[in-house]
Amino acid sequence: MKGLGAGGEAGKLRLWVDGELDDVTWRSGEVSCGTYEGGGDKWVPETCKIAVAEVFGCGGAEADQAQEEYRMREQKYAERARKVDRAQMFGGREGWNENPDKFILDIAGVTGTGNDFLDG
Repeated sequence: MKGLGAGGEAGKLRLWVDGELDDVTWRSGEVSCGTYEGGGDKWVPETCKIAVAEVFGCGGAEADQAQEEYRMREQKYAERARKVDRAQMFGGREGWNENPDKFILDIAGVTGTGNDFLDG
């Protein structure tokens, strides 16, 4: 079972956050160990959903540099995804009017050029 636990002893953790950061479990009365006698907080719900999580990073200059490189790489990918190569999108280097995609879109009435070839 993956997650993050705190308090108590191994196998008897008082606070457990699952690996997906969806649920938190708080064991009160039924858990006692060398660090906690148990009982006293039965008003706390045993399991609930995590609504908000705030995460702090604890790393040095190396971790900061790696994070900045990651951000720059993601920004570069996002910029590349925004650019559309129309030549590739519409079937290569041929003109739009000779493209089979335009013919199909003309039949469907999407391009707004009309369907004169069907009227004849």
